[in-house]
Amino acid sequence: MRQRGRTACRGLVCPSRTVRTPVVILVGAGASYACADIGDAEHSPLTRQLFDCREAQPLLSVYTLAREARSVITRDMTADTTIAFEEALRRLETDGYPHHQQMALGVPPFLQALLLKYSQNLDTRCERYGILVDELLKLQAPLMFVSVNYDTLLDNRLAAYSPLNTMADYVTTPLGWSLIKPHGSVAWFVEQPAQFAPRTPAGDLEIVTAPIQCMPTTIFDLGVVRGRRGGDPHGPSVRYPALALPNGPKEELVLPPEHRVHFEQVIGRSHEIYLLVLGYSALDTEILKLIAASTRQVRRMTVVNSDAEAALDVFERVEDAGINAIYPDVFDGSYQRWVDGGGLSRWADEYMGRPESANDPDQVRRAVAGRADERVSER
Repeated sequence: MRQRGRTACRGLVCPSRTVRTPVVILVGAGASYACADIGDAEHSPLTRQLFDCREAQPLLSVYTLAREARSVITRDMTADTTIAFEEALRRLETDGYPHHQQMALGVPPFLQALLLKYSQNLDTRCERYGILVDELLKLQAPLMFVSVNYDTLLDNRLAAYSPLNTMADYVTTPLGWSLIKPHGSVAWFVEQPAQFAPRTPAGDLEIVTAPIQCMPTTIFDLGVVRGRRGGDPHGPSVRYPALALPNGPKEELVLPPEHRVHFEQVIGRSHEIYLLVLGYSALDTEILKLIAASTRQVRRMTVVNSDAEAALDVFERVEDAGINAIYPDVFDGSYQRWVDGGGLSRWADEYMGRPESANDPDQVRRAVAGRADERVSER
């Protein structure tokens, strides 16, 4: 069987393996949305859909502060876009009205309940995450998955090889991969000194933000995650979810210190890195700043999104953050097509070699413009 230029090993450790260039994989909501071939209503929601997806409706009757936050945000949005949603949520949190600040406190518990439900619903069906992990593990290289998603869909594809039961497990694995979640996770929490009501946190609640603890990613029972022993899973708890509000460019990093140190060390050990940007909007810039601050050369940066136009927008945002690649690469198609149509396999084949399949962004722009002109002429 062809080994794609890699050394075949029978065990977990390959003694003849040379030091490989690290691969940083930035994973966003678009990758979770497209993780499986399912009905439209079943997809994990994109950011602007968080209050309007199927599983949100019954929860909003329970999380009444989140329901009121949805009303304010919807009225305040200037357009039906992710940027407008994030801007409206940021204004809700920072406009100085005490009742708006209280609404903002009610959003993370709602999001935890919501995305934990989607994690459970889709856990056995997110085949594309499984394919992504399989193909990249074949590289036998340092892999740093950086997921801005709250769900545990990617987490559990990785946890199949090394369980994620403690915070240390995310950055210490036998196969050399690590998982960084800069916006937190539905499985993470910070224990508070006193109980609070997740449905309606009090306006004077002062949230303790460290240290972050976690439950195993394979636990989908909200009551267990919140430390509730029976009874109402939405009832009083001392565990406030460790989730950053999706509120725009300077989105808060919910990043344990040891995870940040690991992130910096992995990048710092090599003079260059590979960068995969998959279903990630690049609207939140803090994680991009960490990569740019490392001053490491990016050998190949591949951007894949819902389509070529979205990928070009993301590519420009990443470059604006100070990250430039020797071989810039924008996929002219969807994430589904990249995985299912062999784009991921070709990328893996070309790792440590010449990127023959890389698409120059300028060529993709011309192709997109040409298709737009054809549509106009057909009208």
